[in-house]
Amino acid sequence: MKGMNQNWKVILLLILFVGISYLSLVAVYHIASDRTAFLSLRIFSPGLFAMMAVLVLIYFAADIFRFYFVLRTMDVKVPLGYMTGLAFVNIFISNITPSATGGGFAQIYLLHKKGVPIGAATAGSSIRTALPIIFFSICTPIILIVDPNISRLIPHRSMGVAVILMLAFDLAAIWFVATLIKHPEAIVSMLVRLREHY
Repeated sequence: MKGMNQNWKVILLLILFVGISYLSLVAVYHIASDRTAFLSLRIFSPGLFAMMAVLVLIYFAADIFRFYFVLRTMDVKVPLGYMTGLAFVNIFISNITPSATGGGFAQIYLLHKKGVPIGAATAGSSIRTALPIIFFSICTPIILIVDPNISRLIPHRSMGVAVILMLAFDLAAIWFVATLIKHPEAIVSMLVRLREHY
């Protein structure tokens, strides 16, 4: 019975999410656009919508398994069904909070409510967020160096500075993730000290 109630909550949140997304498009259409073909979905083929739906499902599944296996490497066992809800909550809360900041905090809260220590929950959520950031920041210098179209847009000297900054960011992010995996309580205590200081 409890599982059924949880499923209904997820379905209601999904409907709310779709409704807010649609109303946002309608608001932009009536307030900011020139009302030309902004909401004319007929310009897209049904095959394109099918491909987008498949890509959304793949993204959602990848997000679930990424967080699930991050927690498993930290010896935190959470049911896969619960992880599905966490992934949905993260996407939903991130889309309705400024700068997409609320999703991670919501995941930490729900994991702690499930019995996961706050340090492990914080570390798991931070690593889950850091992994795609590291991936894209590693790809960016490679694209800047390899793609001739981008190299023509950026001056040569600025290109070198951009690559160096991105590599420095990569190293800092990798160090942060490694520290979270080995000593999650150290990061949490540091955050607590910063909060008390400021």
